Formats: sequence, structure tokens, C-alpha cells
Amino acid sequence: MPGISLYSGNTHVADTLTQDFDSIADFSLDFQPWITIDVDQKSTYGIQNHSFPHMEDPMAFICFNPAEVIPSMSSDPAIQPHSGSKFAACFSSNPPSNDDWLISPRIQLEMNGEFSFWVKAYTDQYGPELFRVAVSVSDSAPASFTVISGIQPLQASLNWAKKIFNLSA
Repeated sequence: MPGISLYSGNTHVADTLTQDFDSIADFSLDFQPWITIDVDQKSTYGIQNHSFPHMEDPMAFICFNPAEVIPSMSSDPAIQPHSGSKFAACFSSNPPSNDDWLISPRIQLEMNGEFSFWVKAYTDQYGPELFRVAVSVSDSAPASFTVISGIQPLQASLNWAKKIFNLSA
């Protein structure tokens, strides 16, 4: 299950920290300065009748550009980015289940800080897409994170939805 995580500390101070996926190379597995961690190290599923770099490779997240998939997926409304031309995609491990992390750069939070992101599932054909949101106040090791999204995993819908988490505590 993918984790979207915020790493707090005192390295970056700003009103807003945003990840622009359009600035990342197509199909890159590197989201600098964000960190991706593939704890499970399993191969991933691809997309039937399509190909793209790193398809079926072990990975946490990939900078996915549907227009650059062969053949292009630019006309498939189910896999279009929320905005721009790319998004961070997390493919299911083969065999399931994932332990994949997307971690923000270390930041210093202001009062009443919050973390928000857009999320959706491509399909529900194989069951719901589940995820958790966690924070760390020490380092970026997955074991250092505390889940703030509740006891049960969250479920991504088939439509883009904005998720907002209060980080005041």
C-alpha cells in the first residue's frame, strides 16, 4: 500500500511546498527533492497492451505521462493527471501487497500547517486502492513515521479527490 508522507524538521521553511510532476522526466523513479522508498522490492504490474520505461520493474512511484505510453493513453480519461501532463503513479506489487513510500523533503512547519494532495485510482477491477498518510519528526526511515490518516487505510476513488490533513499537532 502506498504511503504519502511528510517529513518535518528544520531544513525548508516556506508557506507552501509543492511537488510539480511536470518538472520531472517522463517515467523517472527519482522525485528529488522528494524521496521514494520501495520497501517491498517486488516487481510491479504493468498496463495490458501498453508499454513504458520501468514497466513491471520494482519501484515505489513513477512519474507517469499517459501521452508517452506506447500506444498513447492520452485519450483514456481514467488515467489523466489532475493537472499538467504527469503524475506520481504507484503500481501494485506482483504479488500484492505494496510497501511503497513518497516522502516530502524535510520542512519546518508553521502554525496550523496542513498537508494536501490529490489522489485517485485508475481502476477498481482488482479491489480498492488503499493508502495511508504518515509524518516523522526525526528522519525519513519508514519506521520513524506515525500514521495520521486513521487506523484503517484510506481508499482512493475513481475520481480525483483532494485530501487535506491538519498538521497542527
